[in-house]
Amino acid sequence: MPRSREAVIEFFDDWRPRLAASALAQSMTRMILHPELAMPAVPEVTAPIMSMIGKYMRQMFGIKQSAVEDKIVQNAMRALMTAVNSNMHLYDAVWSWLVPGTAPIMMPAVLGIPALSDVTMTPREAQKKYGYDIPSEAHMDLRRKQEQRAFGSHEAPSDEGLIESEAFFGGMKGVVAATG
Repeated sequence: MPRSREAVIEFFDDWRPRLAASALAQSMTRMILHPELAMPAVPEVTAPIMSMIGKYMRQMFGIKQSAVEDKIVQNAMRALMTAVNSNMHLYDAVWSWLVPGTAPIMMPAVLGIPALSDVTMTPREAQKKYGYDIPSEAHMDLRRKQEQRAFGSHEAPSDEGLIESEAFFGGMKGVVAATG
């Protein structure tokens, strides 16, 4: 186990040449770099996203953006975020547009509005209280079906669980399956 910052850096530097981008990782990267496929209302944001991705990851995915482009985008994003953070109405509007599902949860905390209840729970306590299985025990029937499908019938796993999750996490439009 690395015990210092330098040891952690060395660990990742040693592993970096062995990393590979799976088909699913490449598909997710396409979705991140081309959000208009999954969310048509989102304008082109590829350059800002790319400037946040490490150079070794860009190489794995065959992504090219120059250091000059990175610097321009980083400075523009810094100025934009400074402006957004200086005005709470603008902050609320931007986050409500970018992440509509989290804005109602996030904004009261950002604005310093106290919670309706001071009760806090661990994830396990909340799962128990609200009747959710812990993740390692969730969806066992679906897991068995997927295992039979993949290892018994030698078919690609179905998208059943992903489709079920769309109501919570958004649609998969534009995301290419790992097998496709």
